[in-house]
Amino acid sequence: MTPVLRPLAASDGPSAAQIYFDAVHVGAAPYYTADQRLAWGGSEPQPDRWTKVLASKTGLMAMVNETAAGFMTLEPDGYIDFAFVDPACARRGVGSALMAGIVKMAQAAGVDRLTTEASKAARPFFAHHGFSLIDEQQIERQGETLTNYQMARVLA
Repeated sequence: MTPVLRPLAASDGPSAAQIYFDAVHVGAAPYYTADQRLAWGGSEPQPDRWTKVLASKTGLMAMVNETAAGFMTLEPDGYIDFAFVDPACARRGVGSALMAGIVKMAQAAGVDRLTTEASKAARPFFAHHGFSLIDEQQIERQGETLTNYQMARVLA
C-alpha cells in the first residue's frame, strides 16, 4: 500500500469527517471509554463542520487506491493540529507518509520545530517519528476528561 499525498482541500470535508469519526470511535477504542469517544468524536460524522474547518487549514490528504485514507494538518508555527488515519489503513504506512510530507512542508516553510497534542492512541506513532514527550495533560470535552500529550520534534 503506497499512499499518494495531495494538498488537503475544504472539499475533503466529507472524507475527513468519516476518517476522524472512525479513528476516534474505532482506532482509539482501546484507549478511551465509549463516553470519552462520544464527547471527543460526536455521535456521527459531521461533513459540513469539517468542510468549514479544512477551509482554513494547510495539510495533506493521503489517498490509497483513489480513496481518502488519512490526513494531517500543519499550522504556520509548526503545530500539527489534526493527524488521523482510517483504521482500515492503520499500520500500513499512511501515517508515516503523511508525516514525511508534513516534515517537508515544515522545512520548506522554515519551521524548525513541530509540536502536537497526541491522543493516547497517537502517542506511540509520534514517538516513533522522533517526537519527545513534553507534558501529559487532561482536557475537558462535554463533561468528559481525556488524557493527551504535548509532544515536540526539532527538525534538522
